[in-house]
Amino acid sequence: MIVLSDAALDALLAQDVPYGDLTTDSLGIADAPARIRFAARGAMVLAGTEEAARLIEKAGGTVSSVRPSGTAVEAGAVFLEGTGSAGALHRAWKVSQTLVEYASGIATRARRIVEAAPGVTVACTRKNFPGAKDLSVKAVLAGGAVMHRLGLSETLLVFPEHRAFLSGPPEDWIAALRRAARRRRRRSSSRPIRWRKPSRSPTPGPT
Repeated sequence: MIVLSDAALDALLAQDVPYGDLTTDSLGIADAPARIRFAARGAMVLAGTEEAARLIEKAGGTVSSVRPSGTAVEAGAVFLEGTGSAGALHRAWKVSQTLVEYASGIATRARRIVEAAPGVTVACTRKNFPGAKDLSVKAVLAGGAVMHRLGLSETLLVFPEHRAFLSGPPEDWIAALRRAARRRRRRSSSRPIRWRKPSRSPTPGPT
């Protein structure tokens, strides 16, 4: 399961609360004890709940329960609860809520496609919203699908926009791609592991 980094979560909080929560502080309620509870508006597949919990804790709250990504829940089901000061919970509230909403939306739709095509591997596009790749990939996997391609450094895939720069018959550049792919595989596994059968049973040593 993909886990978003602390740096990524810190950045989300910093974007939303760069200089404090003006409304909560101005109302004088920041120190009041509070409770936060997330419930599903409709049937959904959860994703990003672990990150939402960590956001609450980073803001100063305490999470008492959280249901994991990939869990299917019905409308009204509570999937995250926490406590803390009103100031701490308000700092994390909208960021964590929005993160779960977007990620669970992807996971829920991915699960629908997976369930509609039994026995078929559902592979999703890498065309995520910029800056949201890790969360999007986590949501796809939570929905039971896989990634078709994670990026340009992972697989060979020739588009018409590539072919516009190529001359000669296709078999020539296809052969060149195959040679490049073979070289890359050799570099990745230059020292193969050789398994040997033990000549005799090992002698137990002292414990």
